[in-house]
Amino acid sequence: MTNPSVFFSLVRNPGWDIAYQWQWRLGRLYRQLKQNQKTDKAYTSALNSLDQVRGNILAMNPDIQFDFKEKVEPVYHEYMEFLFSQEDNSQRAVAIQDKLRIAEIENFLQCGRLATFSPPANSQDFSSFPPVIFFIKLENQIQVVVQTSKHFYRHKIDNKLARDSIDNFIRVIHNQQFVKVQSYDYITYAHNLYKLLIVPIKQYLPKSGNLVFILDSYFQSIPFDMLYDGNKYLTESYAISNASSFQQLQAKFEKEKQIKVLFAGISEAVILSEKTLVTESFQPLPQVNQEIKNIKKNINSVSVLLNDEFTNHNFREKFETDSFPIVHLSTHAQFSSDPDNTFLLTWKELLKVQQLKSLLKNKQSPIDLLVLSACETAKGDRRSALGIAGITAQAGARSTLATLWLVDAESTAQLIGEFYKGLKNGLTKAQALRQSQLSLISSNNYSHPYYWAAFILVASS
Repeated sequence: MTNPSVFFSLVRNPGWDIAYQWQWRLGRLYRQLKQNQKTDKAYTSALNSLDQVRGNILAMNPDIQFDFKEKVEPVYHEYMEFLFSQEDNSQRAVAIQDKLRIAEIENFLQCGRLATFSPPANSQDFSSFPPVIFFIKLENQIQVVVQTSKHFYRHKIDNKLARDSIDNFIRVIHNQQFVKVQSYDYITYAHNLYKLLIVPIKQYLPKSGNLVFILDSYFQSIPFDMLYDGNKYLTESYAISNASSFQQLQAKFEKEKQIKVLFAGISEAVILSEKTLVTESFQPLPQVNQEIKNIKKNINSVSVLLNDEFTNHNFREKFETDSFPIVHLSTHAQFSSDPDNTFLLTWKELLKVQQLKSLLKNKQSPIDLLVLSACETAKGDRRSALGIAGITAQAGARSTLATLWLVDAESTAQLIGEFYKGLKNGLTKAQALRQSQLSLISSNNYSHPYYWAAFILVASS
């Protein structure tokens, strides 16, 4: 579709989605009639039509945002439910989940198509990959799929059985008073969730090593590192990382070849120069200066933009004149399912997620690791981790270390120092994060999961 008049007629005309909705309803009908081949074909056609319409409209006007939960997500979910009801279709179902995750991020960013990469089937040795665990919430069930180097294993959980355990756990850990919650209470919830989500698939997992979780939005505010088996936390057995999709997981397991850091942060209180939809003043972040010291103890090459030096202009200029495999941002940041409420704070300005790509468009080389050490997810927003995936994609970063809630200043500085120490010593990102978490768990002052469980490692697709 190249004619603008055709585009505008589609946008104005509510019938632009008739084709995929007709195919979607046809799929439902065939499924009721148990005509599986026709069901499969109809849902495949519906997704292809939907994808084509989305692609055409986004190419012409990226500002169009679809009613994703109402018009897009249900088609994918129903097709996955159908595939999971058939034998040996787990691989196809998780491939559909991958497409859904990418479509969700594209819709959130309103940026047109994301550049994604799917390696040829024989181009990588998947025998070296750790187990990849998919958690997919559908209408009446949660599907848990474990992909190992040789097999797919699947387990189904009833939504009604899971809802209370998941909601109780999230309510406790995302409460501002979490740090004051006694160990018996949070361990009870963490143990219940471990029994629900991990025990049924434990037989397919190694006793130690790496695990990768690919989570839909319902699970993304859960720190899986904190799940408790009755004796220890999951992070005490595994180096854990998350991914937005199965694509390009290779970057997560490579060691850093070059450790060169751009550190940009704001330690002082900031009052914004213009009124915004979010808060207009931000408290000082006292850990920023200590983070710089701890990083410099372990990394020789560190460039710093601090306080009034950390402007959008200076930030962009750094990338135009040099390359930085690691970018560390220690500043106020918020993640939300609303792109207007997903931002990073630079000096007296808000850097919105949509602006990040244009700011970094002339960077010398890709960012291998983006660290966001003073961020938090929007309160009460179960889909707020979309903001993490969005910032990762817009920055063009291969992976991101972020936090689900704003953590204590001193413990954050200590954890960050241990993380870079691990990278310097040749650990992968996931292993370095685990090492830094274990250092806090074994400490006298920071063993409470409030201090270490908020940190998550996320790979981009």
